[in-house]
Amino acid sequence: MVINRIGRTVKRVITKLTSFFVIFMASISPVFSQEEDVLTRPVEVRLNKRQPPGKVLEIIGVKPGMVIGEVGAGYGRYTVHIASRVGPSGRIYANDIDQWALRFVKKRCRKHGFKHVETILGDTTNPKLPTNALDMVIMVNVVHCMEKPVEMFGCRFATPVA
Repeated sequence: MVINRIGRTVKRVITKLTSFFVIFMASISPVFSQEEDVLTRPVEVRLNKRQPPGKVLEIIGVKPGMVIGEVGAGYGRYTVHIASRVGPSGRIYANDIDQWALRFVKKRCRKHGFKHVETILGDTTNPKLPTNALDMVIMVNVVHCMEKPVEMFGCRFATPVA
């Protein structure tokens, strides 16, 4: 009798979670499936005013032909600007731990004709970017999202302090 009650409770919880997930996905899918120009999405317009990609990339020295690793590319807000700036002679390795976000990045890049962007599914301690192949690594609004930032930086970005 107790086992049956627990089984029914578990079934109810799973049903509610499934319903929530379906509703949640339905509510966000229009945001990520629209065919509007990627640079005009309202959230990106707002963020790009606060962190103007053109100005940021100019200040940090991103130039045509460079090979850039972007850790935490997300949905590619900066990826498209980097790809535009380095041009077809350059290369972008867009990393994230979210495979769905990387699928969106691929779609964005295809839409804009960027064939020099490669997506890389990393994990919480290793971005899995190519070793000894990058001119620069960029992270925009990422550190606060990292589960293990010390491990990530220790992976390949930071020089050990004596």
